[in-house]
Amino acid sequence: MSNRKEDMNYYLSFNHVDRQGIVVGDRFKNFRTRLNLETTITPFLKVGTHTNFASRNEGFLQADWGQSAIISPYGSNNIDDLSSPYRRLPTGDVTPVNPFFDNLYRDRVDRTNTLNATLYGVVTLPFGIEFQSNFTPSLAWREYYNHDSARNPEWAARGGSAERTFERTYNWQIDNVLRWRQTFDDSHQVEVTLLQNAEKGQFWRTKATSSNFVPSDVLGWHRIQAGTVPLNESNDTYRTGDALMGRLFYSFREKYMLTASIRRDGYSAFGAQNPRATFPALAFGWNFSSEEFMAGTQNWLDHAKLRLSWGRNGNRDIGQYEALSDMTSGLHPYIDQSGNIYLYSQLYVNRMANLGLKWESKSSYNIGIDFGLFQNRISGAIDVYTATTNDLLVDRALPEIIGFNSVAANLGELKNTGFEFTLNGHVVRRENFNWNTSFIFMQNRRKIVHLYGDMVDITDDHGNVIGQREADDIKNRWFIGQDPDRIWDYERIGVWQINEEAEADKFGLQPGDFKYKDQNGDGVMSDEDRIFQRYRTPRFRWSWRNDFTYQNFSLSFFIYSNWGQTETFNRAANNSSFPDRATDYVLDRWTESNPIDNYARIGSKNIGNNYVDQSFVRLENVTLSYAIPNRLLERLRVRSLRVSAAVRNAVFWAPHWNFGDPETGRKINGDNDPAGSPTPRTYNLSLNFSL
Repeated sequence: MSNRKEDMNYYLSFNHVDRQGIVVGDRFKNFRTRLNLETTITPFLKVGTHTNFASRNEGFLQADWGQSAIISPYGSNNIDDLSSPYRRLPTGDVTPVNPFFDNLYRDRVDRTNTLNATLYGVVTLPFGIEFQSNFTPSLAWREYYNHDSARNPEWAARGGSAERTFERTYNWQIDNVLRWRQTFDDSHQVEVTLLQNAEKGQFWRTKATSSNFVPSDVLGWHRIQAGTVPLNESNDTYRTGDALMGRLFYSFREKYMLTASIRRDGYSAFGAQNPRATFPALAFGWNFSSEEFMAGTQNWLDHAKLRLSWGRNGNRDIGQYEALSDMTSGLHPYIDQSGNIYLYSQLYVNRMANLGLKWESKSSYNIGIDFGLFQNRISGAIDVYTATTNDLLVDRALPEIIGFNSVAANLGELKNTGFEFTLNGHVVRRENFNWNTSFIFMQNRRKIVHLYGDMVDITDDHGNVIGQREADDIKNRWFIGQDPDRIWDYERIGVWQINEEAEADKFGLQPGDFKYKDQNGDGVMSDEDRIFQRYRTPRFRWSWRNDFTYQNFSLSFFIYSNWGQTETFNRAANNSSFPDRATDYVLDRWTESNPIDNYARIGSKNIGNNYVDQSFVRLENVTLSYAIPNRLLERLRVRSLRVSAAVRNAVFWAPHWNFGDPETGRKINGDNDPAGSPTPRTYNLSLNFSL
């Protein structure tokens, strides 16, 4: 609902969602409301607010999809027979569990409420100066209750367990903005913007758990004091930030444009030596189609703009206390000389400090052209860029002898180069029929230029030092001159066959196991045998959207593709479950009579990783809609009415991947497990009207 008057306008909306997924118990409920309100108090002062409230329920219990995949078809579903020994274990074996059983004895509530708002005031001052102040508070509170009943035979030993968790997050941000706009001689446009920002975020969490309820856990989390083994914990954190920014925009006859800005940011998560960083930027635009020397192109070129820009921005995506060394306590056993065991509370350092930790920064150069042709029947943009990221925020692995596994650190330098192309077209323009299309192509390449600056010797074949180079990070598999997502691993060259039994035995393998190349021929698979292969990230991406209209009908479809990415698919080794006790998805397998080289034998030994190309093209969305003619709506006093039908995830094509969805497979132990994340095809029928 919305309305506008001379000195006030408002917008109010309500939204309720109740969705059930394709897995039993997978459900999500959400309620949202939004209020926008603005009023003019005096000719020089107006105030307003944008406020959102949402309440969502995520406490629904989903059946265990993974268990459903490994239960034998000969298993017995006796979940309703309280006397059956097969209620929980359909096959009588401890491996597959009835996917609905545990949820019978679990009670859960998980509610989250959020309140976000922006309160602002705008003051109009003389000489074209405007001052705006924004206060943006955000409040979220979560209630989580869970009870695992002792009536479940697997949980009976704990005598039941219950948990009550309360979380509250409060963030606020203040922005004070001063703007000055002025035009001189109808040719020179100047705009100056100054910003001052401050923010703070706080988080409180209290968790109470209990187990071994006496005399009974029948009240669950409603009476956790009945548990004889209580455990309480809390966690309170806060963070702060601030910023100053200045920006200048200048335009001459809307032909030459210049934008210059500088920003100074601070954030409490960085080390005491470098809490702040400075980020400048400069951009230039030239509408060269307006120049006299382009007069001969006016019959086909509508506009053409050249863009040049350079800028540096920062990244602060890091844990709030990563730069600090914190201390923790815990009970540890102590044995005296007589063999008596005691438990003492010890206080120890939990994390290594890095007071020099600083902002990650990215410097980018961009050249681009925007264009419009043939009365804007064709338009688009071409961009070429290079970006160098310095001081990347990483978790650097450390030798175990130091006493810490890792430390938050800044990695040296990462370089990106890329190309983006956008093309829009009004292919057909008729009185009753239109066809519009849009195509986007993106390509990006990365390589590590520097790491930590540690140097190692370069030796010749005789062991003589002939130079030095910067050391790679073998543990994290980061290599100078390579993409961080470049695969460095054993090269799989097939499957060991029957006539290769003696050679396979050298590596502790047998026919039917995956075969990896011994690069140096020493008979031992080690880091010396790992080579650079393909990439985990797409080599390029593209998308294509088409919109057709015929009278009151509209049809649109959207296609996109990620191409060139590779991921592990170790399920092809056929050793991910107990083949003698459980079933699995239908996969091909190596046998003596079926000597294939892309799947291993059942129960094989896999000493490396099997990589598969996951390139795909997806028809993501198809929508057909019909707008009811206005002559039919006048009688109903309806301003507009549209009926739409849509299908999401209509179809995909993956030439090298034939098991599950190539994009949404869940990761388990570093491997794609499509069984863990079924991707639905969604059909939607909607009715949109305005009164």
